[in-house]
Amino acid sequence: MSKIYSTISKIILNPIFLGVLFVVSILGGGLGTALDLGFLSAPFAYISIPAETLYYFKGKGFLYEFLNKALTNTLLMSLLSILILTLISRRATKNMKVVPSGLQNLIEFALEAMYNTCKKIAGDDKGKVFFPLVMTIFLFVVISNWIGVLPGTGTIGRIETAEEYCHHQEEKNNLGHDVKFNIYKTNGVLASTMFGYGKTDYSIKSSDKSLFSDSYSKSDSVQSKDSHSKSDSGHGHDSHSGSIVCSHHWLEHDFVHAKEIKAKELGVANFDDNFKVGILVPFFRGTNSDMNTTLALALIAMVCIHWWGFKYLGLTGHAGKFINFKNGPINFFVGILELVGEFAKILSFTFRLFGNIFAGEVLLFAMAFLLPLIGIIPFIGLELFVGLIQGLIFSMLTLVFASISTVEHNSDDH
Repeated sequence: MSKIYSTISKIILNPIFLGVLFVVSILGGGLGTALDLGFLSAPFAYISIPAETLYYFKGKGFLYEFLNKALTNTLLMSLLSILILTLISRRATKNMKVVPSGLQNLIEFALEAMYNTCKKIAGDDKGKVFFPLVMTIFLFVVISNWIGVLPGTGTIGRIETAEEYCHHQEEKNNLGHDVKFNIYKTNGVLASTMFGYGKTDYSIKSSDKSLFSDSYSKSDSVQSKDSHSKSDSGHGHDSHSGSIVCSHHWLEHDFVHAKEIKAKELGVANFDDNFKVGILVPFFRGTNSDMNTTLALALIAMVCIHWWGFKYLGLTGHAGKFINFKNGPINFFVGILELVGEFAKILSFTFRLFGNIFAGEVLLFAMAFLLPLIGIIPFIGLELFVGLIQGLIFSMLTLVFASISTVEHNSDDH
């Protein structure tokens, strides 16, 4: 077995092998599509800040409204993270031993390290109270970040056609957000990224009234927009969707015309027989790349922090930090600033975690698209480290804020 490992290591570390692998990655990736190669390139995923919807629920009731009548890929990853944590917990505690080993030893080490940290920062009594939330946040954030780095996350999914996209937005009575469609061959391989993409004049925004491909000249764009502005006063406007972009008029006129232009560019007689227009909707996407998740974590943390503040200091003791009429106008304004700071903490929690994970997701996708075989390897290790650090930062800030919230201003511990 050692000889096999030694042989494999020599092959992998061979400069000639690495050079060939690098050339194959370039020619087979997104850069190779310019030479009609790109045999390793995956479909170009539509980079969207909002989470993509996998399934729309039809019904009424609290549960439907709570889920916004949709199952998103980030919600699915959240459920997967919870399932993984549950399975690890069950596995680690199934046959517990006095002298731990294996997975039990690893879990006990992590729990004991965090527990001792909580007691060291908040004290023995408060540390015991803060520990469950701090540890839960740490584990959930880290596991969510790590499984979001796995190959296939953000790149494996289905192609949602432009017609499907518009129909779904009509059902939600909302265009949603700016969209940039791609062109795919009928087998799902990326053919072009310039359909309504590229120049500012031709990007599709939620306020636009028609779709133009990049082959339009500026005068054609202005002329077409003028003609459609006239048609808006007639039957072209779709009052239900609230936007002309996803109206039936857009699908039957502007969209068809744009496909005809692209068919000539791509050298085919019939566009629909060879290509389809849409966006790649990945089945899985990193949980914390959705701002809804990071905002929910921030709100949970801050609600618990202030609950503990009221618990240990009482109503007047904790509220008096922010509304203080006793010690003059300066302290009153200081309290107002601290109140503003509490809301700033929510924003800080939300955007720090979201920004780091979303940026990492885009980086991994871009490298996987440009250099499919080797481009992503060094960055996976980087993102694993960033995922761990972000979980540690979020949990430690929660612990520190909770400790500060439970002591009075004039206390030596503040």
